[in-house]
Amino acid sequence: MALGAIIRRLAGPLERPLCDAYRALFMDVRRCAQQLQAAIPVDCHLIDVGGGDGAVLDAILRMRPDVTATMLDLKDAVGKFLTPEIASRIEIHTRTSIDAYLTQGGAPAACILVSDVVHHVPSEARMAFLRDCIRLMQPGGTLIIKDVAPGHLVSVASVYADRYITGDRHVQLIAPVDLVRLMRGLGLNASEALLAPMERPNYAFAFRVADATPPRA
Repeated sequence: MALGAIIRRLAGPLERPLCDAYRALFMDVRRCAQQLQAAIPVDCHLIDVGGGDGAVLDAILRMRPDVTATMLDLKDAVGKFLTPEIASRIEIHTRTSIDAYLTQGGAPAACILVSDVVHHVPSEARMAFLRDCIRLMQPGGTLIIKDVAPGHLVSVASVYADRYITGDRHVQLIAPVDLVRLMRGLGLNASEALLAPMERPNYAFAFRVADATPPRA
């Protein structure tokens, strides 16, 4: 069992504040969520891929009462940190891949959120993963990808934290320019950066098919 999982198990009722404090070392969740939500269409159903505890999604949905969501994750425990007041607006699928969700009759959505997931996907599997994310999009939909850029002190700390606390020894950060290049190769264009420079090394883009009309903000 990874060190992080052991600590969380021992933390008991302190798990949530401990995880919030840990996450705050790498990003301001509320501030980033405020900037990400601006790219989500009005009255949208959103699919959060690999949302984990749900901290980012929770912050977004509390700001956007018009948005509902589905969470997909390969883990057993998903959405632990979602607040009760938004629970009725979220459908959770544990141990469910994108392919399994679609095979089981899951519907594509107008907006897909992939927050801090791409750097956990092995580099040789990223194109296939991103293609699957695109399969989740409705025609004219939006794919929001938030990740962490290499080359910063916080980035180095996040990699070591993922490897030795979270337990992902294969984590590999991807630069914004490389992500944009990958997505362009899949037929999607990037928006302007969604996160302000003060959020570095965190970055995010909204990707849409080249001829898609941008959604209403």
